[in-house]
Amino acid sequence: MKAERKKSIPKKSSLFPQNKNTISGVPSALPPPFGGVTVHIDRLLHLLEKEGITYTLYELAGKRIPQRHVVPCRRRAFTFLYRLLSFPEAVANFHTSSIKALFLFTTICAFRGKKVFLTLHSERPIREYNDLGNRRQCMYRACMLRVARFLCVSDSIAVWLQSIGVASHRITVAPAFLPPSSEEMDHENF
Repeated sequence: MKAERKKSIPKKSSLFPQNKNTISGVPSALPPPFGGVTVHIDRLLHLLEKEGITYTLYELAGKRIPQRHVVPCRRRAFTFLYRLLSFPEAVANFHTSSIKALFLFTTICAFRGKKVFLTLHSERPIREYNDLGNRRQCMYRACMLRVARFLCVSDSIAVWLQSIGVASHRITVAPAFLPPSSEEMDHENF
């Protein structure tokens, strides 16, 4: 079982840019609360640090943690839009499944010449896409074609992306699970 899991996780070079000094503004949140995406983000930051990749996390709950490169980005429209229009990183990695948010993010990043990596943690975009009319589906497909790289947590999401025109070489399927950090494994945390 472990051998199969290792095979499905792509090598570092396929997920991250070759230039280690330019990774991403990631609008998301850190635990608490402890949940699927927040824990995934926390573990992703540990992985980036371990690989020597610099990053900035634009934290939606407003936390500031300078030693982890975490900058507050409240959900207020002006603050969030300001961060989106001014982040200096060359790559933006988004962890959202909202079609409206994806359209906004990819449009602004395309205008600014930023690469977009998108992590899809659920099948919500598939359900939302199927509920759209033809014109909006066309707009959504155009939005998805602006994304440089996709990380999907299931094969069904990857198949759907291919069905709407995303090239398979831009899609990586990896389980949502990232190994816990040494701090999380500390017995004092149990």
